[in-house]
Amino acid sequence: MQLFNKKFFLKFNISLLKFNLMFILILIFSIQYSYSQFDIDKVGGKSLMEDEIKSSLNSNMSQSNNLPVGNDIDINYYFPGPGDVLLLKILPTSNKEEYIEITPDNLLILPRNFGEINTKNKTLAVLKLEIEELLKTQIKDFRIILTIKKPRSCIITITGNVSIPGTYVFPSTYRISTILNYLNRVSSDDKTSMNSPMNLDNIRRKNEFETTYLSSGVSSKAYYSTRNISVIRNDGRSLNVDLERFYASNDYSQDPHIKEGDKIYVPFEETNFPTISISGEVIRPYTLEFKKDDKLSFLLKCGAGLKSTADIDKVFFYNSTGEKVHISIDKEMNLLSQDYNLSPGCFVVVEKKEDYINNLNGLVSLKGQVNNEGIFQINNNQTTLKELIESAGGITQKAFLGNSYVLRRSNQNNSYEDKRKEFMDYFQNSDLTLEDTSRFMLDLVNKRPYVSCNFDVALNSKNKSEDLLLEDGDVIYIAEKQNKIYIFGKVKNPGFVSFDGNKDFEWYIQKAGGYTTIAEKDRTRIIRGENKIWLDPEENPLQDGDLVYVPGEPDIPKQVSDQQYGLYASLLGALASITFLVFNIFKK
Repeated sequence: MQLFNKKFFLKFNISLLKFNLMFILILIFSIQYSYSQFDIDKVGGKSLMEDEIKSSLNSNMSQSNNLPVGNDIDINYYFPGPGDVLLLKILPTSNKEEYIEITPDNLLILPRNFGEINTKNKTLAVLKLEIEELLKTQIKDFRIILTIKKPRSCIITITGNVSIPGTYVFPSTYRISTILNYLNRVSSDDKTSMNSPMNLDNIRRKNEFETTYLSSGVSSKAYYSTRNISVIRNDGRSLNVDLERFYASNDYSQDPHIKEGDKIYVPFEETNFPTISISGEVIRPYTLEFKKDDKLSFLLKCGAGLKSTADIDKVFFYNSTGEKVHISIDKEMNLLSQDYNLSPGCFVVVEKKEDYINNLNGLVSLKGQVNNEGIFQINNNQTTLKELIESAGGITQKAFLGNSYVLRRSNQNNSYEDKRKEFMDYFQNSDLTLEDTSRFMLDLVNKRPYVSCNFDVALNSKNKSEDLLLEDGDVIYIAEKQNKIYIFGKVKNPGFVSFDGNKDFEWYIQKAGGYTTIAEKDRTRIIRGENKIWLDPEENPLQDGDLVYVPGEPDIPKQVSDQQYGLYASLLGALASITFLVFNIFKK
């Protein structure tokens, strides 16, 4: 029985020992994590890894009185209805403006007992003619002005391929295209605004995708929905809306004003349908569904204009059999030669000017310590940095090549670019740890369009391969000697110290009064001139214009230090418990 108790006691203590060892490991990990987590939170890195966006859509109907009037109206296509307030002026009988509201039963009651007119299914142009005919029997030598003073509000329902389907209230002056543009954006009143990271990310990805195709001269997709919108009216009539034909020809019948009770359906994009397209040096390379009665002149207008690189004498039409036909157009893409009826598979190609294809010329800016600053012409990727500076008379005696730099423009640099999206793109396949996220984000946000270049090697080497080939738009800056080093941080007398190339960093720190009592000497760093790179002073000699920074003890918030002290106390308690258990095990 005593042997059984000893074995049981031994097993129990070993199990307890394992548990305490596991507890210690967890505590050690918690301490390490608290340090890394603090560093991440300081610069907002933690928020990069969290889901910040909670979208919610406003289910209430839009209020028409908060909306602008919308579109201008063409009296031949606008149908007045109950609630519209019309402005009527009869000249020269009266200069007074009369405001008349159409009644719920579609009657327009004219002032001064001139009579009444039924407005149902009549355009504003037809109403004007009927009013003139009615007044002719009572007034001679007159003319009238009839227009919309205040449009009525229409309740419509829109479904299908739109961002926010539902039932809405819009002014009757709105056309289908205006409503789609409105609904396919995020409302400024919505918490999920256009400035939210999620929407910025979606917009950025779409723009990148579109840009890739636009620069290649072909359409990114074939458009189907915009040519096949259905509108069902209260009286049972069904309209087919072709917005592409409206955009190309301003045919208002293809983009009607809304009416009360309209049910609008925008179809989703199909995958297989007959197409026509325009490509090449046009502002909008475009592929769209083929429709009966489409003509070449219509397809040209779908390109939305010519680029400056387009060769107006090299525009070709390819029919469905592949036959190539030269066509004549003007600068507004109006067809000057024979028009053609299109069939599925037809397309137009606008070619690029040869001058642009083989264009090697460019301009660069040279500034700073050179004998002749200015703008210089170069041959793209042929003129070297050394050749440029020699053509400018060389550098001055005050020049310091160590801090000189070249800036190169990039079409990818966008002030509206969301760095979170760029961070995710770069980081998702990296082998960095969570603790690296903050530093990586800082480097990403602060990257600048420098060209990697060693000016000393480029200007003094006889090997042209060591030189830098310049590109159009480059900015070259030759820095000036500073003859000073700036010392700051935990030193007694921070400030400028005269530069001496034969001295090490400790000499400069002594010139600045030496270290303070809280300085961490081992973490002293050089910050190099223009590019702000941090370097170890033990491995890198100082250069003119450098900064030397001496840090102190790390700043840790009280709540973090209290948490760490608690962890240390728990760790000591666990170690004491283990010591006691080991002592008891061996004692037995």
